[in-house]
This record gives sequence, structure tokens and C-alpha cells, in this order.
Amino acid sequence: MIRVVTLDGFQDGDVDALCKLLFQAFNLGAELAGELPLPEEARRQDGTYDAALLLDEAETVKLVADDKLLYVTHSSLFQPSGPVGTPPTHGFAQFGGQRAVVTTSLFPKVLEEGSDEFRKRLAKQAVHEMGALWELHSCIDPKCSMHPPWTEGFAANHEPVLCTFCREKSEERIRMAKT
Repeated sequence: MIRVVTLDGFQDGDVDALCKLLFQAFNLGAELAGELPLPEEARRQDGTYDAALLLDEAETVKLVADDKLLYVTHSSLFQPSGPVGTPPTHGFAQFGGQRAVVTTSLFPKVLEEGSDEFRKRLAKQAVHEMGALWELHSCIDPKCSMHPPWTEGFAANHEPVLCTFCREKSEERIRMAKT
């Protein structure tokens, strides 16, 4: 089961659509598990939230062994610089773990909450981060949700879907995880 927790206000229709699109992508139940506050411990001086620290410090909801937890926020996220600089942070996941977070802060300004395009972009980003929880890596197929989110290909292909390879790998991981 994928448990979705909002960290600030989202329209009910957006969260419902997110859960439906996550179900379609992974063939696994997804439901809203509530709204929790952003953890102040993860807030940086510049107003962004340290993505890894947010996952460590955020309150949780009741989970069973195989559940995955997805936090959704409008706030800007931060990750430390890597070998090629500071990455744009659309989301972050504990690779092979249980928790992930996505943000709408880097969405194009033309995407209005409640619109189909906004919902698909949110779901596509969520599918990407959830895929990392099942140990999926970046994909070269620009139509796949596992394609890097900062690329033109990711933004140009709106549907929150997985390519055949990523879909099969995620299904295998999900089957292996079932208790």
C-alpha cells in the first residue's frame, strides 16, 4: 500500500487523482493517510527544506512492513551539491527504503492546481520517487516516469507511466516484498 501524506494544503481532487494515478502505475493501492506539518528541524535558513532530513524528521502514520510513505509538499526542497553541482530537487526518496517526498515548487507556473496537467505532473513525479523506493534507477526513455525529472523529455511527456522495463522491474520488487 502507498500511503500519501500532505505536508501543506492540497486540493482533495488533486490528492484523489494522485492516488488513482499511482494505482495505475504500480497496480498497488494508494490512499490519503492524512496531513501533517512540515518538520521545522529540516527547515534551512534560506527557507528550503533539507530533503533527506525531512524524511528523517517528518511525523509518520501507521504503516505495515511493506507499505511505502509518500509526502507531498509545495515547499522547496534542497539536496547537497554533488560532483556536477547543486541539483534541482523535485523530490527525494530513500533508495530501496520506505519514504519519499515530492514537491510542486519547481512546477512550471502555468500549471494550476486542480488542472489535469498539474495532477499528471504531480503523479509523474510521485511515480519517479516511488520507483526509487523499489530500487528503480533513472531510465533513458523520455516517456518513462523514471527519466530524470529536470530534463526536457520528462516535462514534455505528461503521462505518469513506466516503460516496459521499469514496469516489469517494479512489479518484480513489489511481488518480492509482499508478506
